Amino acid sequence: MYVTAHSLPAPIPLEDRFTTHWPRIPVSLKCHGGGSSLSVGVIDPFGKEFGSLDTNSARVLVPLLERNLVRLQTIVLPRKKQPGHLPGPETDGKCKTPLEMQANVYGPVMNMGAIAKILADKNGRLKRPSQTDGLEYVPPMGTPGVSRVLPVQVDTEAAVFTMLEELQKQVENLPNAEADPRITTPLLKHQKQGLHFMMSKERDRDYTDSKGNTSLWRTFGHGSPTFYENVITCDQREEKPDEVYGGILADVMGLGKTLQVICLIVGSLDAATAFAAPAEGERPSKRRRVKTTLVVSPLSTIGNWEGQIKAHVKFGTLSVYVYHGPKRVLSIEKLAQYDVILTTYQIVGGEFAKHTTGGGGASASKGSCPFQKLHFFRIVLDEAHMIRSPSIMLTRAMLSLNAQRRWAVTGTPIQNRLGDIATLVKFLRIAPFDDSTAWNKYIAAPFKNANIESIANLRRILHSVTLRRSKGIINLPPRKDEVVFLDFSSSEQQLYEATLRMSRRKLDLVLRDGHIGGQNYVHVLQSILRLRLICAHGSELVGDSDTAGITSSHAINVDEIGGNASDLPWSVKDGYQIFRLMYDANDDICALCEAKVGINSTAGSVGDEDSPSNKKVVVIGHLTACAHLLCKTCGPRFTEEFNNASISAAGNKPLHGDCPLCGACVSSALLDIKSDYNEDSVQDLQRRKKLKGRYGGPSTKVKALISSLLENKKASTTSSPIKSVVFSCWTSHMDLIEIAFKDNGINFVRLDGSMTRTQRNRVMEDFERAPEISVILISIMAGGLGLNLTAACKAYVMEPQFNPAAESQAIDRIHRLGQTRPVTTTRYIMRDSFEMKIVELQKKKTELANLSMSSGRLSGKDAMAKKLEDLKTLFR
Repeated sequence: MYVTAHSLPAPIPLEDRFTTHWPRIPVSLKCHGGGSSLSVGVIDPFGKEFGSLDTNSARVLVPLLERNLVRLQTIVLPRKKQPGHLPGPETDGKCKTPLEMQANVYGPVMNMGAIAKILADKNGRLKRPSQTDGLEYVPPMGTPGVSRVLPVQVDTEAAVFTMLEELQKQVENLPNAEADPRITTPLLKHQKQGLHFMMSKERDRDYTDSKGNTSLWRTFGHGSPTFYENVITCDQREEKPDEVYGGILADVMGLGKTLQVICLIVGSLDAATAFAAPAEGERPSKRRRVKTTLVVSPLSTIGNWEGQIKAHVKFGTLSVYVYHGPKRVLSIEKLAQYDVILTTYQIVGGEFAKHTTGGGGASASKGSCPFQKLHFFRIVLDEAHMIRSPSIMLTRAMLSLNAQRRWAVTGTPIQNRLGDIATLVKFLRIAPFDDSTAWNKYIAAPFKNANIESIANLRRILHSVTLRRSKGIINLPPRKDEVVFLDFSSSEQQLYEATLRMSRRKLDLVLRDGHIGGQNYVHVLQSILRLRLICAHGSELVGDSDTAGITSSHAINVDEIGGNASDLPWSVKDGYQIFRLMYDANDDICALCEAKVGINSTAGSVGDEDSPSNKKVVVIGHLTACAHLLCKTCGPRFTEEFNNASISAAGNKPLHGDCPLCGACVSSALLDIKSDYNEDSVQDLQRRKKLKGRYGGPSTKVKALISSLLENKKASTTSSPIKSVVFSCWTSHMDLIEIAFKDNGINFVRLDGSMTRTQRNRVMEDFERAPEISVILISIMAGGLGLNLTAACKAYVMEPQFNPAAESQAIDRIHRLGQTRPVTTTRYIMRDSFEMKIVELQKKKTELANLSMSSGRLSGKDAMAKKLEDLKTLFR
């Protein structure tokens, strides 16, 4: 096909230095007149019509376009420049030579019959595309046809997960690489393949069109000079693009990602030393180049990195320093001596916050932020999904670090949105897509409009840097998952039914009001929490005011349902309950910028993490009166927008007006969510004494747990002990379980979010090595990251989670590489209870996000109706 042009189209970008050829130019088509007209204009990237499509091509394409059967991806092919030819009208009014074009034709499979009929009627013929961008090619009705595409309405998260699944299928034939002799542990096949992948990504790329090339750039033209063309933006340049040394190791949890990274570090020690050596005549840079690989991880994984290095690396090979605690070394000279520095996200984020805001006085700029003065050989982000929105301080801290090589290690590269991938691209510095403008232009904006090309572009980016394998590539011992349904005792049943009646009464009032924002929402969430606590351990877990509500109106002030907004939106207790529920559901996302607000995703403490008493309590987010969650950055923005559109206030009282996010008439006051929200760190001793004071014996669930653990104890032998992990989402429930353990002679250790690094390491070591300790009791929040629990072969989940990923991630810490015994998991569910509803939501892959009040999810009458319907389902 070709275009008869009356002017020359302008390319994007216009590079005057390309003296021999024009680049390929993306264009679009515009049909003039009705279906009988064959006049089709060709539009350049700037929206200017520069010619018309040839009649033969128009005869076939016009009916397809008019009936909206297909989409086109059309380009003007590269051509040799003629002397004096510039974009714009030709001096003689027309081009002497028609411009050759090419169009990839996309369409849904359901349209194949109609497409084939038009092709036959118009004697049309479509050639097999030379490049399908990874999409399935389906010839319609046995004739040359169209490529299969996703539906018009693209589910962003589903599309990205589909791409990750594709990556898993494309790694079977990867070459192997042998580990350095200083690695003392033989590698499995998939680990050798992973090491080869990582080593190849740290070498210069091949820009030819040879098979297997995964660069986003290709050489263009023949002879000298050589031009480079970006396969997504079509940008062309003479100079070689900046190399991207590194990538994303996205193996699912349990395949030994840590060992593969350690092998990479040991195998490149000579290259690291050469990197740090100053070249002759080189000017000193602002940041000192060092041989060090900086590993940034959650606090819970630091001990695992230390243990893995000791277990797999010949003694004396690596010099390792844990950059942590109040006495950590700040000297640039001393830090530069280490091959590996291990530190936490909180430490790096906290130091960066001081450095950028000037906090901490002169010391902040002089000595407390040494990483800002170093150019590392390599940076490794473990559990890299902890960085999300570029606007939050933690992510900004990671992006500010300098290194020649960069790796993001995560089994969940996307958790909530497409922006999770964008942040990793920014960290890896994959130009030009590390710039927000380019990312939005070529990926984000087209994705929202269901543009098929954006899906192919995102696939190209992921494939160029990502390795992902599933557990299917290794032979793990079998895993048996059991769900045990239990019946309430008579007293538990009475309490549960009375509470359920009250909860339904509240819901009826909410439904009558027709709005679930503000005070209505907190009542619903309190009802949900109360029912879950009763299922877990009866009256011991619910507060005195909650149980009083069964016989009085103390806990259920029905006048508050649908009431007017107050000056203070929530009590601290109510606000923290709402935040905790959002956190449990992985929905603690800012309603404005979609940044993660959770305690583990912020810079948090900048003090001594080994000393809880010295931790600095900071604001990590805000809760509005209508239950929108905001990050600490967006809180002031929300207040400013609210004040600009609000009603006047009386005296010093907060303003009242329409919420900019949902339109509810509420107070402008915000409740600060602070880093000490975790119940582990607030009045812990007093709470435990109170629980013990009213402890009436184990609940039905705990009785079942004790029975199973005692059976395990009988079956254990000295040579083959049976060790178990018990997961709970509430530390108050763990306190009650502890009492039952002690009463029944079960030796155990405990790990929760209040513990320091030293305490965690000691607990893990005792559980693994002490034969008399048969159980570890773990908070599911603390157990989801970085722990190796292969010493156990039994797992018990005491409460179902709204977010099933929280459960599976915790259990995967047991059923992973290194496990030698069959694994059994047990989930306890109370029959005919609210927990059954949670299980139903898990099966539908529906999370608590469906009940959230975040912006976008609750905008519009339809969304509100859906939320109310979800609530009806939960409380039926």
